[in-house]
Amino acid sequence: MLLTIGLKESGRELKVKTELEEKDVRAKVAETAESPAQFMEFEKEDGRTLLINPSAIAYLDFGTDKPRSVGFGSR
Repeated sequence: MLLTIGLKESGRELKVKTELEEKDVRAKVAETAESPAQFMEFEKEDGRTLLINPSAIAYLDFGTDKPRSVGFGSR
């Protein structure tokens, strides 16, 4: 799944490909929102770890990493 994370006071987004499903990400956000001293931790597909302060998150966009079709007759 492709997860796009918008950050407060920043025009940039973080795009993370992860093995987690949407319900797992939602649970992780809810869990860390209760204790703001914690960081959200995501394991990326390439094995790297991403730590995010939950109070800095403006929005989350859940999507697929499926490429879009291009050309005539694509659906």
